[in-house]
Amino acid sequence: MRILRTSAGLCLYPMVSVSALAHTPPPLPFDPGIFAAELPDHVLQEQLFLNVEINGRDTGHSFLFIRRGPLFYSRTSDLAGWRVNPGDAPRIVVDGEEFVAIPAISGVTGEMDEPHQTLRLTVSGAAFRNVTRQVQQQPTTPTPSIFSAFLNYDLAFEARKNAAATAFVEGGVSDDWGLVANRMTLDHRAGRTKLTRLDTYFLKDSPDRLTRLIVGDTITGGASWSRSARFAGIRYGTEFSLQPGFITFPTLVLTGNNALPSEVDILVNNALQYRTQAEEGPFTIGNLPLVTGAGEVTLQIRDALGVERSVTTPYYVSRSLLRPGLSEWSVEAGALRDHYGYRSLSYGEGFVAGGYRRGLSDRLTAGARAMLSQDVQVAGLEATIIAAPVGELGGAMAASSSIYGTGLRYRVYGQHIGRGWNAALSFEHSSRDFRHLEERFYQKIARYQLQAVGGVSLGPWGNIGVSYTDVTYQDRDRARILSANYSLAVGDIGYLNAFALATRSRTSGEDFTAGVGFTIPFSARSSGYVQADDRNLTGELRLTPPTDRGWGYRLGASTGEIERRQAEVSWRGQAGDYRLQAARANGMSAARLLASGGFVWAGGEARLARRLGDAMAYVTVPGRANIGIYEENRLVAHTDADGVALVTGLRPYTRNKLSISPQDIPLEFALGPMEMTVVPRIHGAALANFDAQQSHPATVILHMPDGSPIPAGTTVSALDLPSPSFVGYGGEVFVDDLKPDMRLLAATPSGRCAVTISDPGTAILPTLGPFRCELEES
Repeated sequence: MRILRTSAGLCLYPMVSVSALAHTPPPLPFDPGIFAAELPDHVLQEQLFLNVEINGRDTGHSFLFIRRGPLFYSRTSDLAGWRVNPGDAPRIVVDGEEFVAIPAISGVTGEMDEPHQTLRLTVSGAAFRNVTRQVQQQPTTPTPSIFSAFLNYDLAFEARKNAAATAFVEGGVSDDWGLVANRMTLDHRAGRTKLTRLDTYFLKDSPDRLTRLIVGDTITGGASWSRSARFAGIRYGTEFSLQPGFITFPTLVLTGNNALPSEVDILVNNALQYRTQAEEGPFTIGNLPLVTGAGEVTLQIRDALGVERSVTTPYYVSRSLLRPGLSEWSVEAGALRDHYGYRSLSYGEGFVAGGYRRGLSDRLTAGARAMLSQDVQVAGLEATIIAAPVGELGGAMAASSSIYGTGLRYRVYGQHIGRGWNAALSFEHSSRDFRHLEERFYQKIARYQLQAVGGVSLGPWGNIGVSYTDVTYQDRDRARILSANYSLAVGDIGYLNAFALATRSRTSGEDFTAGVGFTIPFSARSSGYVQADDRNLTGELRLTPPTDRGWGYRLGASTGEIERRQAEVSWRGQAGDYRLQAARANGMSAARLLASGGFVWAGGEARLARRLGDAMAYVTVPGRANIGIYEENRLVAHTDADGVALVTGLRPYTRNKLSISPQDIPLEFALGPMEMTVVPRIHGAALANFDAQQSHPATVILHMPDGSPIPAGTTVSALDLPSPSFVGYGGEVFVDDLKPDMRLLAATPSGRCAVTISDPGTAILPTLGPFRCELEES
């Protein structure tokens, strides 16, 4: 973590350095003996209250001091309030309170203004206590959930020569205790139906501890030298995604020193990211919201007199590192899944595994991982280091023991991510006898693998990117892939993209293709695309459905090696998304119907809904149908006849803002908050209740017993009114909710005057009266 320091401590006020803060008697020379608890009889001691100015700024309060001869002593509690560090200055105790000799405090000088009874202190920046601010999003706590059951489906019905149907189905139940879910696929073709189970599991998240427990089907953890594999068993470990605002990687720490209260701005790559106020003295700001990769951060300080100073420094931040002292771990045990996606209950050998990573410093993170089974035992180490501002470097090594013998694998890599360019290079080598449990014996294993990618920003002239991959497998097959692309925003017209791809392998031979494409956005929902390469000419028009409900379409055609015509019409509704597709290619025609949606049981009722996604909200506007529900100011749903709407596709463990529009609520309804924030659990249903109670607002004209209007400004109250109203001109008073037989009381100059409105009627915003009130007896 790079620490940037800047000094804003200028001496802006004349300071008088004296050993004693008094005009009379004359100051005594600094002598440690003068601070002794026992003084000679001729040295007077008194208590007095004085106003205090610090560096020319009036504190606005009086404080208690002890004067012992020429010396002033201040309470330690007051010094703490001024953020002045007394250090080792001598102390005395008077009436149970501790006082510190001001002249003995390092960096503090001043003078006494006797006529104004004011103590003017000059405090250097080093004499103030440091103030530390952490720039970090507040931890999120999941909002209350309701018990819910869900069933997501993705259906496809296809008609070619023979009809076929496939389905992906995911179902489960969730509440604050966790989630139980199951996923499976169904395939029907040629008169046969096949059901394949994918995953069945129980999941329990603990956001306060950043841990996740999964019992059932899941995937193993990984390392830079290994790959994840599916297994059935138990996994428990760290899950940082449960607090999306939690910064896991090292960031800059900025320090400064002010002589005056100042405004502090932090700019990252010339964009303002954080603003705060800093009092006098040193300050520290940590956990800055930085863009990962290389960049520049600027600390700007502007004091109360308008004097501004700034310091800029380069930095390099990587999400691959962990903050010093922060650890990430997981433990797993179970049996590997065989033929996942083809067989429901096919398992391989059992194993136990575990991994651990820890941030050792601001620049170094190291980790280890091991997996043990009867046939394979493998373990490895890895480390990542930052070489700012060059970039990130890493390495890993692992060893395995199996029925094939003992093998080794190593990997080295480096990368740089910056505003102007980025590059990454990785090389991995495995010996012939190296085996990893997650790579399975029958899979094609790479012996050598080289990957290189790079990109350059040309500013207004676009961006260039290249990549190269070279892989040699255990069976000596070798594959090489080289690609390049260029993209350019052409004003407000559209986006240009040019590409080239070359491949070579021993089994497939050589291949090359190149082309150019152009995208034209017509509106926020519609666009056009055309692409020409050395084989085909392709064009497409697209209109995406709105986020709430409505139609969309897609039309496409290509000519060349592939002659194809495609058409699609889509509909997004409250209950799901539906698409009808038709295509003809190389003399063959096909049609497909796609449907995606779900069923949700929540609030004691079952409802059709869109696909749940990662989380949802159960929104209620009691008694009000067809009320628009907005997510982050986007219309996404409407309430049904019961005043309920299901908002799907929310982000779990993140603040999601939901709102309604007051234009959708009739005037006779009293509204509570128009927006609220929900934090749902994974696949959970957060409860969001917008209170809209029906009321009967009305204007009532009140007259005195003699028929004259009640004077303007008179207070009118009633038993059922939460707050009083006030009479306007002509005796008019607005009542928020006028109920039958409501008794209104007006505090007139002649005394309290009462009137009962027996029938407020049913009209919207009526004007009733005039009514003559009756004076109550005193």
